[in-house]
Amino acid sequence: MCQSHPYRDDARRRASFLPQTEVFLHRTNEMKLLEREPGVRYIADAADVGRLIEDCISAGSRAALLHADNLPRKFFDVSSGQAGQILQKLRTYRVRLAVVAPKDRHVTSTRFGDMVAEERRSGQFALFETREAAAAWLVTGEHEAIRG
Repeated sequence: MCQSHPYRDDARRRASFLPQTEVFLHRTNEMKLLEREPGVRYIADAADVGRLIEDCISAGSRAALLHADNLPRKFFDVSSGQAGQILQKLRTYRVRLAVVAPKDRHVTSTRFGDMVAEERRSGQFALFETREAAAAWLVTGEHEAIRG
């Protein structure tokens, strides 16, 4: 008898509580980029990151562009552990993540800034002021446009 993966079952159970948002798939320079619409909660907590991974894999993409509103409210608070858990799972599945989080709307702690700096070096995660800068980083890997 084939057992269902517990992570997948948990993601399905949670999916009924979260709004189904539209997936945008962009192809830039032969790279597929998955994006979620701004203003809609997509991942309610770290356990929901499976939705993003499944959407990326289904679309044939290993790059995702999310807006701060798509993430758990506690993502920007390092002490919650939400960011660490989400980013670790994305690293495991080799999904790169760019997040649009303008400084004037999303205040982060010093510890969060330190974590972002460390993640930036891996090339797997970065924060940006604009959608255009985030998309450019995912496509080119350029680090110059990253929010400090």
